[in-house]
Amino acid sequence: MKRIVAGSLVFLMIAVVFAACADTIRYSKKEAGADNFRPRTIGLLSIDVGPREEIEGVIDRIVTEELARTGRYHRVLSLEDIIRLTGEGEASTLRDEYLSKLEVVNFSDPDISRRLGEIYGVDAFLLVSVSFWSYTVDTKEKDIAKVGLEMRLVEASSGRILWTGHHFEEERYRIFKPDLADVGSSVARRLVGEMPR
Repeated sequence: MKRIVAGSLVFLMIAVVFAACADTIRYSKKEAGADNFRPRTIGLLSIDVGPREEIEGVIDRIVTEELARTGRYHRVLSLEDIIRLTGEGEASTLRDEYLSKLEVVNFSDPDISRRLGEIYGVDAFLLVSVSFWSYTVDTKEKDIAKVGLEMRLVEASSGRILWTGHHFEEERYRIFKPDLADVGSSVARRLVGEMPR
């Protein structure tokens, strides 16, 4: 009887550990003070889709919808909104310079970030990168739909990258291909749910 009870307790503890791990994203890093940051407005400053240019609008829609769905923000600017506000003037030059510095030397310029925040009227920027967006076959001859996203939350007034998260999901299928946009929505939902509030 003691063995059954002890075995049941061990099984229950393992189940609880796996259940707790199932809700986390694959990578999340918060900087000091990130939990105290409460942006009321947010904008998608960039979406890096790599060679998959045709999905930029899909990612923009997915992430913007997930941010709006949370109800945390008074205003959410999509990448399309940001590009429209950018135009050809100062904002265009500043945005290009900010993103270039971030990509080339991994430096989030606080002065440029502050100025972009003022131009767009946002408290925070979200930078999104697509790491996976494909259908593939694994070694067990099962078809897989795989989508992976990385997000970085930047405080516009200081240029600090307060949070970085990365997550991907794989959906196995035999006959009917799942829509990658649906898998992407699930990934975006998980990442947005982990962002500092």
